[in-house]
Amino acid sequence: MAEPALLAPEDLSTQLDVLQVVLSLYGDDGLELPRESAQAIEDLARFLALPLASLGDAGSVALRDKLPVAVAFGLVLDPLRGSVDASDGRTVRLDVEVPLRRRQESASLPTRPSASVSQAGWMARQDHADLVDFVRTFPYPGDGDGEAEEEGAGSSYILSLAEDLCERAVPLLLQAQSTEKEEKEEKGATEDESNKSTRSWHLLVSLSVPSKRADLVSYAVDAGLTGFVLAGKPGLVVVESPTGTAAIDAYWRDIRSRSWSDLPPASKKVTQRLVEDGAPACFAGFRDISEQLQPDAPVLGPGGHVRRTDLGALRRWLDAAGGLADRLDAVL
Repeated sequence: MAEPALLAPEDLSTQLDVLQVVLSLYGDDGLELPRESAQAIEDLARFLALPLASLGDAGSVALRDKLPVAVAFGLVLDPLRGSVDASDGRTVRLDVEVPLRRRQESASLPTRPSASVSQAGWMARQDHADLVDFVRTFPYPGDGDGEAEEEGAGSSYILSLAEDLCERAVPLLLQAQSTEKEEKEEKGATEDESNKSTRSWHLLVSLSVPSKRADLVSYAVDAGLTGFVLAGKPGLVVVESPTGTAAIDAYWRDIRSRSWSDLPPASKKVTQRLVEDGAPACFAGFRDISEQLQPDAPVLGPGGHVRRTDLGALRRWLDAAGGLADRLDAVL
């Protein structure tokens, strides 16, 4: 299919003026000019500079035929630029086409630029629809006064539209910022709440048997609890529950009735020394830290006696885990 007819030379000169004015004002600041559009502007300038004697020769015809239907570019507008309310990268993109050839849909007004607004990620669908309607109905300079189109009307239209579009977008952008802030605050509050646990500290008179320590860990993991086990005299078990004390109580019932079913009642004594409600969870899982704190010292010392808890090593470990060393003053 043949290209639409090229505009008259005087109209092409007007279009080049429009492009040069708009591009000079925006430059690299918010201008998105595709490579093919930049090449089209260069070709247009060269075509209009050809001497009359060369028109019709092979070179001028090839240059003429290269000219596109329109030169397209984008203006990326920052409605809040320079204001106290930073836009956080939220912008409005105005897509513009400056025609170089006659198009069927604009045959009566062949030189008028056309514009549209793209939907940005921060825009609600209705906000975009409102801006689309605003651009569609934006008045062209001189419309309705019955006079001939004034010189510079094309560039005036684009620049005025960009300016007024920014003003139109300001309340929409501020509302989007406010909504996002509220959503972040709600999400943060929810995350803070979801990270809260009940932390319970328990002392055992003595804890050494590996199988019993392993049960303390595996039962806690199965119950969705976090914390740690430390063998020694006394033994220490710290349990965190995201669902409150009921899960911790159920955990100890399981331990006593299943893992400790072979132990005498006196050996099943567990003393709860401290309960922290609404505490931020500090442990990612549940594990036995006995060998980690004293890797070179056996749990059972000389004569089969359970070793004493190394409080210095425990304090350092608790501080690293979440600044919990001071809890030992209330626990031990």
